Amino acid sequence: MANKTDRIISYLPATFQKRPHGPTLHAVVDAFGRQLQDAENSLAAVMQAHWVDYADQLAQEIDDLARIAALYGLAPRSDEGVEEFREHLKRYIRTFLDGTVTVQGVLRITAEALGLHIADAYADMDTWWTRRDANGVVDDSVTITEAGGGDAAELVLGMRAASVHGRSATAALVQGKTDLSGKVDGRSANILRLQIDGAGPFEIDIASGAEDAAAVTGDEIAAAINAEVSAAVGEIAGFDGRFLTLATTARGAGHVIEVHDILNDAADKVLGLPPRSYNGRGEEAAIVRGTVDLSGVLDLSESRYLRLLIDGSRLAEIDVAGPDEAHTLLDQVVEAMNTALGLEDAVTHDGRFLILQSPTPGLGSSIVFQQAAAQQALGRLFGPISKTHVGRGPRAAQVVGRRDLSGGVDLTAQSTLRLRLDGTTLPDIDCAGQDPARTQLPELVAAINEGAGAQIATHNGRFLTLTSPTTGTGSEIVFLTPDAGDAALPLFGIGPRDFFGHAATAASLTGTADLSNGVDLLARYLLQLVVDGRPLTVNLRSHAANIRAATPRELADAIDAAVGADVGATDGQHLIIVSATEGSGSSLQVEPLSASRRDRFVSRA
Repeated sequence: MANKTDRIISYLPATFQKRPHGPTLHAVVDAFGRQLQDAENSLAAVMQAHWVDYADQLAQEIDDLARIAALYGLAPRSDEGVEEFREHLKRYIRTFLDGTVTVQGVLRITAEALGLHIADAYADMDTWWTRRDANGVVDDSVTITEAGGGDAAELVLGMRAASVHGRSATAALVQGKTDLSGKVDGRSANILRLQIDGAGPFEIDIASGAEDAAAVTGDEIAAAINAEVSAAVGEIAGFDGRFLTLATTARGAGHVIEVHDILNDAADKVLGLPPRSYNGRGEEAAIVRGTVDLSGVLDLSESRYLRLLIDGSRLAEIDVAGPDEAHTLLDQVVEAMNTALGLEDAVTHDGRFLILQSPTPGLGSSIVFQQAAAQQALGRLFGPISKTHVGRGPRAAQVVGRRDLSGGVDLTAQSTLRLRLDGTTLPDIDCAGQDPARTQLPELVAAINEGAGAQIATHNGRFLTLTSPTTGTGSEIVFLTPDAGDAALPLFGIGPRDFFGHAATAASLTGTADLSNGVDLLARYLLQLVVDGRPLTVNLRSHAANIRAATPRELADAIDAAVGADVGATDGQHLIIVSATEGSGSSLQVEPLSASRRDRFVSRA
């Protein structure tokens, strides 16, 4: 096939058209020919870039197609590739060309908004004007449903339609709220104390079966719980990869799981159950816990000295290495430190980590790591820790709420706070503000302080805080459970710790219409019900002595007669319907009384 170079030479005089071509002439002409060929190819590419079928062909990224689409206000989605967007653009432009006000156009726009592909040809649509009857004849009539006469549902129940269902018996269930897809440190706050259906209490160390107590998995926690309780109550713990669940093996009322509130409690850590009891603390000595695992043989040949100042008065530079510094044991390190400090048990270990504690409690207690003269062993033995540690004075019991109350809180249903403060149970405190549905933080603080007779409540604009007026181990704040409407959950995010199973319940419907003065059934007297899946129409006049003033009891008797069971009841003012069965299969529906007819569809301009 002739190229541009050959064509240029063909236009030259015959003298230059000898074959083979002269190398000098061919080289000069070929340079021009290649440029012309490149220009022609570029022109073709530019033309194709403006054709939707060829734009971005074989490209990895959407470029030219996006520019074409921008003319129509369309942009590619993040999950679309070149070919997906090409088809998307074609559909989009076709919608504009064919129009958007037809049934087809409306369906296309809807599909575009939902990111759907639809069969939008008229032949693929189930349109009312092309439907056929059972004999295959085109039937363009439509079914029209109209309200039937005599429907008394709204008259006797206060509602035109309703649907309620019963509930199956349930087990006592604790659904964890803490995501355990990572790992949990089981070295502290590691005890879960449970009482199940009266058995126990069982004290479970969540790290008891873990390979690494510092990194306990959800599966290991569930296994530890089941290992402790299964002999008495069966396996109750499960883990779904994120959350821990506790459930009794049997269902129904009377089954209960109690999660006790104790020291070193793991319930908050593994189940998301905050404690309901908060205690102050006495004076605490300065303490340091190492972060380096020292359970093996230690090579301290290059880092063997620690310089410590305890309580500002005991200064010691300690050679922590054993007789064979390259093969030192953890016990030898502990012995060397205690001997140098002149203390019997200031330094201990748990088999893996060093623990150093001042002998003095309170604010005068301190531990300071100073720079050793040489071969500093601090990092080797304790890891990257602070060099200064101080004790603490006595502290008051304190609770900081977990609910952001800056926008107010709805206390219409839960407004009562029952507290035990420093051993004394306070009278119930009603925390609801002037508008209970929008109770504000200042109102809460005022109500609690007035009820407690002390300034124990404060807020920071978002969270509510309670602080005992005393310090030390006798200082306590305990959330007790009131008879109804516990406000601990909406105010502090502190929920109950006792979880109960429930018996199966029947579907129940209580009307809202006031029937205490009787009801006139002259015009409306039919009630359409579906009881446990069985449809029936009740003639409410059937047991009425006077249809102009039927009593609630007469209405209930009419329903009982129609159903064939004792399902109707009354409190003297309202009509009550209760299914005769219990569990998830129990159901009640009130349906509007209606009539259907078929008629031709006629549009009106």
